Amino acid sequence: SRIPWYWISVSNKTSKPFEEEAKSLSVPVLYLYGTESDFKKSILEPNLRFFRTYLPQIRIVGLEGGIHDLEFQKPQETTDLIMEFFV
Repeated sequence: SRIPWYWISVSNKTSKPFEEEAKSLSVPVLYLYGTESDFKKSILEPNLRFFRTYLPQIRIVGLEGGIHDLEFQKPQETTDLIMEFFV
């Protein structure tokens, strides 16, 4: 797991803001998050504010008790939501 974490740290240093481009999204988006995420303050809450302000058409779903890897923690709920979204 050291290699992925290395590339994540590099991308955090080299990534550019994309907020202006994101405001023009016109495709359907499903945003899933765990209600018990350790990233609530740093990532989740700012993302939710941004989506509600600029992209109100995004479908936002919080999975109770989930943290980060929802596909492992809540596989059936996650799969059901994704399948429903694509239908």
